[in-house]
Amino acid sequence: MRGTDKCDVSHHTIDQFRSELGRLRDVDWARLRALSAHWCRMNGLISETEDVVQEAIFRVFRGEATGERQWPCHVNFFAFMSGVMQSITSERRKLGFRAHIDRDMEDAPSVVSDAPEPESALNADAVEAYLLSLFDDDEEAQLMLMAWSEDTTKTEILAMTKWDAKKYEAVRKRIRRMLNKHPELREML
Repeated sequence: MRGTDKCDVSHHTIDQFRSELGRLRDVDWARLRALSAHWCRMNGLISETEDVVQEAIFRVFRGEATGERQWPCHVNFFAFMSGVMQSITSERRKLGFRAHIDRDMEDAPSVVSDAPEPESALNADAVEAYLLSLFDDDEEAQLMLMAWSEDTTKTEILAMTKWDAKKYEAVRKRIRRMLNKHPELREML
């Protein structure tokens, strides 16, 4: 399904969401964790990756009753989940959510930070977003780039994705070819 099938309505049903979760393979779960790790890192929430994935799934199920967090039919499943996880990590950062201390968002102290992000962090975010946009149609390359941005080793990537060394090298070469087509990235990296 992946959110690109034609629908008679504007949003998938909760049963369709549940069915999509049931079809996820190990590599798909690894991609969700990589997306979560990306948003956690962007919002200074180190080591909350798995919690954010579970919270995103919970919010979609809870949204059935409230009408919030519905999966639009025209949106890819991973793009939808990425948006939910981005929202969660952004809220947690703004509210001062403390991992393993606060049970849910209501327990978190309200400590909105007005401190600006360092310029280097903003530049790194822009470069990463630009780089990922070059691979909009290549989920494997995006997964590898996000893993690399987290300093994940080749061995860890192979274990996380269940790829063999040949598959890893094929994806790495696709990334390298794309980078060779965009010399402006060399100055940014």
